Amino acid sequence: MLIQFGALAVVVGALGYFAAMFAAVNAWNRLWREQRSAITANEKGLFVDGRLFVRRSQLRHGHVLRRGDKTFVRLGRTYRLVEVEVANEEAGHALLRAMRLDSAHSVGDYGLMHGTYASSWRRSGLVGGFAALVLPFLVYLAGPMFGVVVALAAVVSIVMWAFSEKANVYVGADGVHIRRFLVRPRFVAFEDIASVKKDDRNVTILLRDGGKIEMHQPARPGAKVWGAFFADRADEARLMVERIAEGAARAPEGITAAARLARGTRTTREWLRDLGRATDEHASFRDAALPDEQLWRVVEDPSAAPTARAGAAVALRGRLDDHSKARLRVVADACAGPKLRVALEAVAGDLALEESLEALEDPSERRLTR
Repeated sequence: MLIQFGALAVVVGALGYFAAMFAAVNAWNRLWREQRSAITANEKGLFVDGRLFVRRSQLRHGHVLRRGDKTFVRLGRTYRLVEVEVANEEAGHALLRAMRLDSAHSVGDYGLMHGTYASSWRRSGLVGGFAALVLPFLVYLAGPMFGVVVALAAVVSIVMWAFSEKANVYVGADGVHIRRFLVRPRFVAFEDIASVKKDDRNVTILLRDGGKIEMHQPARPGAKVWGAFFADRADEARLMVERIAEGAARAPEGITAAARLARGTRTTREWLRDLGRATDEHASFRDAALPDEQLWRVVEDPSAAPTARAGAAVALRGRLDDHSKARLRVVADACAGPKLRVALEAVAGDLALEESLEALEDPSERRLTR
């Protein structure tokens, strides 16, 4: 009998834990320390009264948010968010550009939930109902000796399922990278996106192949309870949709240089060999040399194919100085696609290339292999 009460205590304890976490996060979102000072910003970070307050390397993303009649720039750091009040949205975007946190030079990090808002409640009801009906029966079958183990396993399973519903969405200059707990990450290039829309809480990304990706924000703007727990999540979802729409609207340009630098049907070794012919010292009548400026345009063009951008970086590799390597790392930091980011970092860091380039692929290659 005591062990059966122990099983009940495990369930009650788990519920108490989540209630305490809810209260703690709610209090954290409400307790802000306000400071009025002279603020400047550059690529090194945010300066308050001339002193470095937040390093740029500590920041993954930044957003311009509206709250009432005021405008803020939110700088994202884990558990240490910083908000800067600015005069208007133009001033906020200027601050982000100064810190290289704008859409062309950074990866936006957004937290949403998988599926639509209605479907998430249906799934939660099914899981909760199943646990309420089956858990007592399992405890009865398992006997008092294993009651606590069965209850604990059920709680752990439900918690893992709840975490798998959370979706971390990273929007870079090249596309959208979606990560979920216990689910394989997915990268979608902008050229594969037909449109994106936001309806109430729901966000829908329509793909050119007819597929779609559905996500939702937990709360409406101004909600009293959920709005306090998921502070400004609705605004961030709107900003994410705008950023994806802006990237998808950039139609790929059929540039001869990009087509020449892309891997195509060549093997990685053949591709690396041919990239050497793109430089002045290896130019020939058939393969004219590509100027550095043209190569950099391909590297920094988010609408170009990933292998074309990596190929242009490889063609520049022999002439990269410290300043150029820093410039290339800036481009890599803005890539949501992990494979392209790794390839560009390998070029900038003078690391082995073949392995990182072997894993790189273009959207058209992915469609052919499905």
